[in-house]
Amino acid sequence: LYRYKEKLAFNLEIKELDAVDAVLAQIDHQDMANRVLITSFIPEAVQMVHQATPDLARGLLLDRLTGRIVRGRSGVRAAGLLGCKYILPHYNIVNRAWIDAAHQEGLKVLVWTVNLPTDAERLLEWGVDGIISDRPDFLIPMVNRFHTNFI
Repeated sequence: LYRYKEKLAFNLEIKELDAVDAVLAQIDHQDMANRVLITSFIPEAVQMVHQATPDLARGLLLDRLTGRIVRGRSGVRAAGLLGCKYILPHYNIVNRAWIDAAHQEGLKVLVWTVNLPTDAERLLEWGVDGIISDRPDFLIPMVNRFHTNFI
C-alpha cells in the first residue's frame, strides 16, 4: 500500500471478520481512505467497516451461488442496506435489468472476473461501471471505446 498509494487505487477484499480491524488500521496508518474500496462476500464484514468508518467506500461481492439465492433486487437491496456505494457481482449473474436496478438504487456495478472480449463488450453495452479482469490487454482499449469515466 505504501509503495503505490500515490499512484493506484485499491480494492481490498476482506475474507475473514478477524481481518477488519487490521485492514482499517493499515488504511488509517497509510492515510489512504480516499484511495480504497473495501469489499467482501461477508455482509457482516461490510457492516463492521460501515460502523467503524462510515465514509470509507464499501462494496458487497456476490458470487454465482449467492447471486442465485438472493435473485435480482435482493442483492441490490442488501448492498443498499449496508450503505455500499458499489455492488460487485460475478458477471454471469447480471443482465441489463439487474444493472439498471442497481443504478436506480445509486450503486455502481463492478463485475468480476471478465476475461473474454465478447463478455466484456456485452457488459459494457449493458452499462456496467467497472470490470475486474485478468486480461487488461484486451480490456483497456475496449473500455476506452465505451466510456471516458470508467472505473
